[in-house]
Amino acid sequence: MSLRTPKSPISQSIVFEGRLLDYPTNILLSAFGAGQPTPGSGAAAALSGLMAARMLECMCRLTGRTKRTKQRLLEAEYVAGQITVRFEPGLQSLFNQDVQSFKNLIKIRAEKKVAKSVKSRQRLAKSHSEQLHEVTAIPLRIAELCSGLGAHGLTMYDVGYEEALGECAGGVFLAIAGMRTALSAASLNLTKAKNESWAIKLQQRCEELWEEAGKLQTQIDRRLQGLRDEAAATHSGQFDLFGPKLTVVEGTKPVRVRTSKSIVPGSIFGKAKLDMAS
Repeated sequence: MSLRTPKSPISQSIVFEGRLLDYPTNILLSAFGAGQPTPGSGAAAALSGLMAARMLECMCRLTGRTKRTKQRLLEAEYVAGQITVRFEPGLQSLFNQDVQSFKNLIKIRAEKKVAKSVKSRQRLAKSHSEQLHEVTAIPLRIAELCSGLGAHGLTMYDVGYEEALGECAGGVFLAIAGMRTALSAASLNLTKAKNESWAIKLQQRCEELWEEAGKLQTQIDRRLQGLRDEAAATHSGQFDLFGPKLTVVEGTKPVRVRTSKSIVPGSIFGKAKLDMAS
């Protein structure tokens, strides 16, 4: 790992070498703002997914320390295990793949510009198509992993430690951001893939993932509405006397969003009455 600092930060860019994820955080962030083609939006999407994974892992660990019901412990252990063996390694690998793959694409484009023989141009045109396919497929794989993280985040929001709902919601939002950033990169690449046989299938998958991102956003927003309602009631003097609110997410069973506190400790009014919201 090495870092070469230019004499003029305005006219030149910092040159980053080695595995970017091994850099300290402030230098890694500088790499994204260095004015270079890489790391770009695909790597940023993977990084957002990695942050989402860590936030959800935090929720799982806190749930494991505080929850006593076997089912909730099993849920937390399963999600934490998936993060460790699937999501984090996958996103780290895709981060590096995205950076290297786009560097390769830039190199091929530069060679195409100066190629003189017909044979060389044909060879480079084929290489360009294959490399463009790769740099489009990688963000889609990042989006798929972020989608899975978001779904696990919704599960943990429903069953996890209540004092860590902020971390859990943050994890879901970061997963959605990772999805949409990756899909933006893939969509841009697809505009340059005219007459490519592989582009139709990737475009269809891209649209499916855009829809998944929208559904995740809707579901976390519905869950957070209960938290917002409680916060508003706390500071307006209006209390829900009947305990927990349930939010119904289309296609799912009702899920507990947040338990309101009773006005009088131990009051029977703290017991549950279902407030169903469509």
